[in-house]
Amino acid sequence: MSDTSSQTLRIQGIPPFVDASLRLGRRITAITGDNGVGKTVILDALYFMLTGHWPGGRVVAPGVMETEPVVQVRFGEQVKTSIYNRRARYWLDTERPLTDQVMVISLDAKGGTTIFDPLKHETDFSPSHHLVVPLHLSEQDLWYGAHQYERDFSGTVVSKKTACRGFVEDLATWKAKSSSIYSAFEEILRYLSPPNEEIRISDFQRIDLSDSLYVPILQMSYGSIPATKASAGIKKILGLAYGIIWAIERHLDFAKITAMKKSRTLILLVDEIEGHFHPKWQRVIVKALWFAVRDAWGSDDVQLVFTTHAPLVMAGAEDIADPNLDTQVLVDLEGTPPQAVINASPWTKHGTVADWLDSQQFGEVLQSSDAYANAHAALATLIAQDHASDEEIANLQTQLQAALPDDDPAWQEWSWFLEDRKLQAKAL
Repeated sequence: MSDTSSQTLRIQGIPPFVDASLRLGRRITAITGDNGVGKTVILDALYFMLTGHWPGGRVVAPGVMETEPVVQVRFGEQVKTSIYNRRARYWLDTERPLTDQVMVISLDAKGGTTIFDPLKHETDFSPSHHLVVPLHLSEQDLWYGAHQYERDFSGTVVSKKTACRGFVEDLATWKAKSSSIYSAFEEILRYLSPPNEEIRISDFQRIDLSDSLYVPILQMSYGSIPATKASAGIKKILGLAYGIIWAIERHLDFAKITAMKKSRTLILLVDEIEGHFHPKWQRVIVKALWFAVRDAWGSDDVQLVFTTHAPLVMAGAEDIADPNLDTQVLVDLEGTPPQAVINASPWTKHGTVADWLDSQQFGEVLQSSDAYANAHAALATLIAQDHASDEEIANLQTQLQAALPDDDPAWQEWSWFLEDRKLQAKAL
C-alpha cells in the first residue's frame, strides 16, 4: 500500500466548522456523528481538494463567519490550499487536481455518483479540454444512461454523445460479448451480495413491448424478477457494482487509448453507507465493499472513506479493522455557540453492536426504549428503599408489565424482592 493513500484534511470557516482537521486512515476511515454536524461536508471537502471540483456540483458556499473560509489537504509531500473569495463568491486555486495519481469516486446518499478520472486532465490543452470536469451520474443516469445532445440554432439535434450507457443497456452488451468486464461485474456482485443470498443475473428479457431494451433478470431465492423491479437495497447493490466496475474499466480503457499509465490509487467516498440495507447487509458491507473494490482495481492502493449512523456497520467492520491502517472519526458539536469538532483516532474494537451503540462514537445512546430504561431505573430505586408502600409496589408491577418482555432478567430480581418482602412481613 502506497504512502500517498493517506491525507490530512483541514476545514476552516465552513459551517459548522470553525477550524477543524483530521488525519485520515491509510485504508479505511469511518465517520460517525449526529445529523447536521458536518459529516457530508468532510467528504465533499476531501473530494474538492483532491479533484478541484465539488462532487455533483454541490459547491459549498461558506456562511457569515469571522473566520476566513479555507480548505487544505496534505497528500504525501504535496499540499494544496483553497481560499474562498467572498466578493467573487468563488474558491481560488482549484483549476487542477492535487495529483494525477488518484482516481476518486464519490457516492452520495441520494444514489448519485461523481467520478473523477485524473487521466482526463491530461487533455487540458486539447480540443477536448471540457472532459476535465468530473462526470456526475444521478441514480437514474446510472441505470438508464446519460446523454449529451448538441443542437443547431433551430433546436434540431445534430449530434449525440453518450457519457454512460447505464446498467440496463451496458450489462446486456457485456454479457453478449462474453467480455472480461462482465466477469468482473459478476465477481464484484458476489462480494456485495447479502449473506446466504447471492444476487445473480440469470437472463435478459424485454419486459415492455414499447421498449426495445433487454432488462437483466435476477434469480432470487423466491423466483425471478426484473432488476428494475427489485427492492431498494438490491438496486443499490446493483448500482454500486455497476458504477464501480464501469468507472474502473473506463479508466483502464482511457489509459490504453492514450498510452498513459493507470493511476496508482483509487479513493472511494460513500455517504451513509448503510442506506436501504437490511441489518444483515449492514454487518458485512464495509468488508465486502473494500475487498470488491480492491480486486476490481487490481491492487491494495484503495482507500475507503464513509459516513454512517449504524452501529452494526461499525461492528461488522471489525472483521478487517486494523488500528495501524484504519481510523474512526467522531464529529460532534461543542461549545457555545456550538461548533463542529472532529475527533479522530486509530480504530478501536468494541465487539458487540450494543457496545458500539453505547460507545462515544454513537453518543452513548440507550440500547432500549425510554419505557424499558425507566422501568429498570424505577426497579433499582424501589429496591434500594428501606420501605416501600403497597401502592408503590403495585404501580411498579404495572410499569414492569407494560415495558419488559417476559424473559427479561429484571423479573428474577423483582421476584426476589417480592419474596424478601413476604419474609419481612412474616417476621413482623
